Amino acid sequence: RWAMGLRPGELGQFLRPWDPSGQLLMERRHWLSESPTDYAALTPAADVALSETIPLIRKAGISVSEPASSWEQLLELGRAWESDFIWMIPDLGVWTLAGGVVCFPSSWSMPAKLGMPMSEVHAPVPQLNSLLGRQIDTFLTRMEPGKAWLRENVGLSRDGERNHLPSRPRRPLDETTRVEEVFLRVESQLLYKLPGCGHILFGIRVDIYSLVDMRG
Repeated sequence: RWAMGLRPGELGQFLRPWDPSGQLLMERRHWLSESPTDYAALTPAADVALSETIPLIRKAGISVSEPASSWEQLLELGRAWESDFIWMIPDLGVWTLAGGVVCFPSSWSMPAKLGMPMSEVHAPVPQLNSLLGRQIDTFLTRMEPGKAWLRENVGLSRDGERNHLPSRPRRPLDETTRVEEVFLRVESQLLYKLPGCGHILFGIRVDIYSLVDMRG
């Protein structure tokens, strides 16, 4: 089996709103309003994936309007849906990033990764490339369309912010770090091969937990 902790999951549960307070969407709208090209990108190859994703989001009970351009449609989806998302498309057996919206990156920039293989998109994940190699592309190619796969990725940070864009100043974890400054950063991830176009929707939800609060 694929050594990445993947398990079958329910698509609708991942897509539906998780945050009744509305704070997640408020923050997403803030970043997309402040600097949309730092968090969103779209290639023509991803237009079909965008079009196929919109009905899935609406079926999950999320209202998404239809602006005139694909770019505005992308931003509208990013403002309406709590999850970050990217689309991966096949290119000669290698799955590459073709577009999406990532407002809460874990020390990477989605637009800067545009056109890169999945293994390089995941470069921040420790040991992923060395452990999995081409297993990533093989798994994605063999994925059954319409079936959702879920996994979690966990890391530590020195702040409770979701947005870890590399250009934003951030204090590293080092010997000066106090326990009250340590936060657990949990990514809930979705892999879903769109049945129509065959592209892969990769969803990422970020939750932050204070280490002090977790210790009680």
